[in-house]
Amino acid sequence: MSGLFDPSIWPNYTRPVIDKTGNDYGGRKFFSDAERQRRHRLVQSKLKEKDCDLLLVQGYFPPSTMGVNTSLYWLGCDNYYKNTYTLILPAEGELKEIHGVKTSDHDWRLDPYSSGEDMAPYLKGAKRIAYDGLGFITHAFYNYLQQVCPGVELVDFCQELAWMRACKSEEELDAVRSTCRIQDAMFQGAPLYIQPGRTISEMFADVTRYLLMLGGDPTQMPKIMFAVGENRGWKDGDGILEATMAVPPEYRLKVTDYVVFTLETPGVGGYYAERSRYFFFQEPHEEIRSHFEEALKLQEFQINAYKNGMTMQQLRDTINAYKASVGAEQTTGHTWMDTEIRGMGNLTVCRPLINCEWEMFPLAKGMVFDSIHKYKKGHRCTTLHETVWMGDDKAYIFGSYPQKITVL
Repeated sequence: MSGLFDPSIWPNYTRPVIDKTGNDYGGRKFFSDAERQRRHRLVQSKLKEKDCDLLLVQGYFPPSTMGVNTSLYWLGCDNYYKNTYTLILPAEGELKEIHGVKTSDHDWRLDPYSSGEDMAPYLKGAKRIAYDGLGFITHAFYNYLQQVCPGVELVDFCQELAWMRACKSEEELDAVRSTCRIQDAMFQGAPLYIQPGRTISEMFADVTRYLLMLGGDPTQMPKIMFAVGENRGWKDGDGILEATMAVPPEYRLKVTDYVVFTLETPGVGGYYAERSRYFFFQEPHEEIRSHFEEALKLQEFQINAYKNGMTMQQLRDTINAYKASVGAEQTTGHTWMDTEIRGMGNLTVCRPLINCEWEMFPLAKGMVFDSIHKYKKGHRCTTLHETVWMGDDKAYIFGSYPQKITVL
């Protein structure tokens, strides 16, 4: 496996630069001071517009979104790994980081946010406080605010903050590009670890190790998915043929199998991309190749259809019209997996926060999301994943390793 870093495979690859503290995992500052100030100015402008004195953002370990709280990470440009933090950004002034206590280190009946460093001096006098996600505020911290700021009005700020996170700056887009370079390396190096006779567990172990070596962020939860299908045509008694992740970890790949390798993994600063690629050990059956080529046409149509200002419903109507024209099954959106876009607005590609109306977010310049191209027609279903970003007038695909069938 030493060949993974062979310059002939990816000659332009460079290792990420580690800061002078040598702290490669927790507490890295990935973004410039100018980027940090850009984010703070966005928030402060909106606070003044809503007549709020300050913004409170809180997070704890383990949070609900892929290992690290996305709002903390975005506002503070730090991952605050395994700690309970409160960030306070006044409408005028500098960000304050208030260290709470680890949830495992104190009496669970006490509030972890206000039981650590004293934040009262930064809160007193506030009449109207913006809070990131009022549905998640603890009862104990709510009571604490009422004691420190009698009669204070709390205003939910999650939708405003989500929109700011959704529209990425050039530095943030570079972070996603870094992630995709790591993934490109993994796809190009697939022959080194996707092999007949190897178990799913063995491949998982190799991929995890090499993601870390290539600069993936281990403080966030990566999703590494191997779906396995049979390289054959349809026969009587078959249902819908597609690759499945319902394979045991001890399963050993056969030469007659094919693998759909999906990486939903974080790179610099925890910025994710989700992309999938198809790998075969023999020439794919003509039914599979033909269906894959039709799915590629759907991908091309769908990505070309993305336009700034378009809502999810408008997009779904457009895509379903195309699917109907070619006789493919349409998307209903009845489940969070049955959709065309996932993760719009998050640092992470997946898992939109449930307290935001993501379906109503219109596309806008700088948005990054997982573009899902599910093509179900006849006896087969082919699903392709690409991470794309919105430019001035259209969507662009990240990464250089093409969406294609690769015969190893």
